[in-house]
Amino acid sequence: MKKFLFITKNFLPQVGGGLRRIEAIYNLLLNNKNIRLQVVTASKPNDNKYKNVKYIKQLFFKDNDTSKNVNYSNSKCKIQLIDKAFLGWLPNILRNIVFKKYDFVFASAPVFSNIIAGFIYKKLRFNKPKLIIEYRDFFSFNPSYIESFKKSILKVFEKWILKNSDFIIVTTKSMENILKKFVDSKKIFLVRNYISNSDVNIVDKIEKIKFNKTYYHIGYVGKLNTGRNPGKILDMLNHKIKDKEVAIHFVGTSIIEEKSIINLAKEMELNTNRLFFEGIVNRNKSLQYMKSFDGVLLILNNDVLVKDGYGVPGKLYDYIYANNNIFSDTKTFENIKVEFDCKIKNKFDNFINFSIKLNDTLDPVFNKVLNQCMCQNH
Repeated sequence: MKKFLFITKNFLPQVGGGLRRIEAIYNLLLNNKNIRLQVVTASKPNDNKYKNVKYIKQLFFKDNDTSKNVNYSNSKCKIQLIDKAFLGWLPNILRNIVFKKYDFVFASAPVFSNIIAGFIYKKLRFNKPKLIIEYRDFFSFNPSYIESFKKSILKVFEKWILKNSDFIIVTTKSMENILKKFVDSKKIFLVRNYISNSDVNIVDKIEKIKFNKTYYHIGYVGKLNTGRNPGKILDMLNHKIKDKEVAIHFVGTSIIEEKSIINLAKEMELNTNRLFFEGIVNRNKSLQYMKSFDGVLLILNNDVLVKDGYGVPGKLYDYIYANNNIFSDTKTFENIKVEFDCKIKNKFDNFINFSIKLNDTLDPVFNKVLNQCMCQNH
C-alpha cells in the first residue's frame, strides 16, 4: 500500500465548479485499495464527513471576498506569484508535511502554491516521492494573464518544476500540446474535466423544476468573472426560440453581480422581467437547474483561446450530461470546437445552439492514468 498525499488548498464544503472534480478524485483515491490517502487543505471540512483530511490553516490572511464588483471590460489580468496562498498557506503546509513520508504527492492547480508545495516536499525528501501535477488551469502558461517580464520569469520557474516532476495531468488536448514542447510526452496524461459516475447517478435521479411554459428558459450557471461580459448573455432576450420569448436564469451570481446585470440590461433597454437570479447554490441544486432549463449557456473570454492553453470550464461537462442543449456566442463556439466534436442545431444572429458528443466519465479515465503513474518506474 502506497502513502499518497493530495495537496489542494480548496476543498469541500466550499462551493464552486472546480470543487466537483476535487471531490470526485478524492473519492477515487480514498476507495483505491492500493493507496493510504492523506489530504491537506486550507478549507475546514464539515464534521467528520471526509476521511483522512487534514485542515491546515492559512496564516495571516483571509481569502478574498468573491462578491465584489467585477470589471467585465477587462479581458486579462496580471499574474501573481506572491499572493496570500504563497505567503499564508505554503509555509504552514510545508511545516506539516516535511517530516512525513509519502510515496506519491498529487498537487492540483489552481492554486499554483499547491504545486510549489509538492515540488519543495519532493526536493526536501531527496526526490524519492513521485510528484503528480494536475492542471485544471495553467499558471504562467495561461493566456488569460497579460504578457509581461514577470510572466516570462515565472515561465522559466514553472518549466523547471515541470521538468523535475514525474507525471503531469492536463484537462485539454491543447494544454498537452503546449507542454509537449519542453516536457517528455511520456509523462503527460490527458484527463478531461469529466463528470464522475456518482454525479451521473445524481443527475439521473434529479426531478426537474417546473418553469413557466410561456418562455424558453436558458440558464447560465457559475460566476461571471474577468472577460465574461454578461452583455453577450443579455442580448439573447432579443430573440425568440421555438416561437417563445427567452427568459434567462443566472445561477451562482452574487447579489452585487445581480445588481450589475440588471443595470446593464436597463442600459441595453431590455425587459428585466425575463431575468431571474437563483443565487449561489450547492452542487446538487446547480445540477437540478441545469437539467430543468430548456437550454444552458456557455460563455468564454473571447480574448483568450483554448488552443493557447485556456482551460475549459468544468461546468461544460456538467452541461453535457445534465442538458446537452447548449447555447453560446459565436466566438465561444469557435473557441471550444478545437477540443470537441460539436453538432450545430441552430444558428442565430450572434449565438449558436449546439450539442457535444462525449461518452466518457471521470472514473475509468482517471483510474487508468493513476495506475499507469503508480506502475511506472523512473
